Amino acid sequence: MKILVINPNSSESMTRSVAEALGGNCNANGINYDVVFATGPKDSPPEINDERTAVQSAESCWKVLGDSRNPLHYANYQGIVIACFSDHPLVKMIQQQESGPPVCSLLRPSVFYLDLFGGGAGGNKPPFSIITSSKEWVEPLDLSLHRMVAPEQRSSWRPTVAAQVNPLGLSGEADHVARVIRDENYGEYGSKTVILGCAGYCGIRDQLQSLVPSEVTLIEPCKVAVEFVVAAAKINDREVCKVGDLQ
Repeated sequence: MKILVINPNSSESMTRSVAEALGGNCNANGINYDVVFATGPKDSPPEINDERTAVQSAESCWKVLGDSRNPLHYANYQGIVIACFSDHPLVKMIQQQESGPPVCSLLRPSVFYLDLFGGGAGGNKPPFSIITSSKEWVEPLDLSLHRMVAPEQRSSWRPTVAAQVNPLGLSGEADHVARVIRDENYGEYGSKTVILGCAGYCGIRDQLQSLVPSEVTLIEPCKVAVEFVVAAAKINDREVCKVGDLQ
C-alpha cells in the first residue's frame, strides 16, 4: 500500500520536516504501507496564507497529480494526504475523479479524531482549540469548524489562536509558540487539547509538548491524517477486507 503525502506549497524544507516526523515505512494494526513525500511544483506559492494562494497551489499541484504519465498521478496511490491545514481545494479535485483514492487535508481528520472522545460521566467534553501560524487563518478555520462540528459539540471548541510566525521558520520559534499555547489556548481559553494547525509544526511537536504544561496534549494532524487514509484505504481494498479476515 502506498500513501502520498504532498505538501502543496513549493517549500522543500517543510516537506522534509513532515517526512522526518512521520517516517517513510510504517505498520499500523498489521497494515504495512509506504509513505511517499512530495512537494508542490516550483510555481506553487512558497506558503499558503489565504484562499488565493490555496487555489494557486491547487492549480499548480493538479498539473502533476492529474497527469497519468507522472509518478505522482493520484491513481498510483491508495491514499493521499494534502499536508495543509486549510480546507484545501485539492481534496475536492481528487474526490471528483471517478477512481480517486481516499484523500484529506489536515483539518477534517483532526476534528473527527477529537470527536471520538467523550467527556466522562458529565458528558461535557474538555475544551479544544487550534494554534495556527498567522491571524489570517483564524476566521477561516473558525468558520470551517462551525460547519464541521455538530451543534451540540460546538461548546467544546474555543477560538483559534494565532502564534504569528512564519511557517517556514518554525524550527526556531518553539519557545514562542509554546508560550502562546500556554498563555492563550490553555491560559485564556482553558484548552487542554490543542491541535497544531499548520504542517510546519509537525517537526517540532515533541519539543513543543515538552514546553507546555503537562495537562495540555498537543495533536499532530499530519500523523492523524495519514492514519485516517490508511484505515480508509484498507476498508476500500476488497482483497484485504474480506469477511474471512475478521477476528
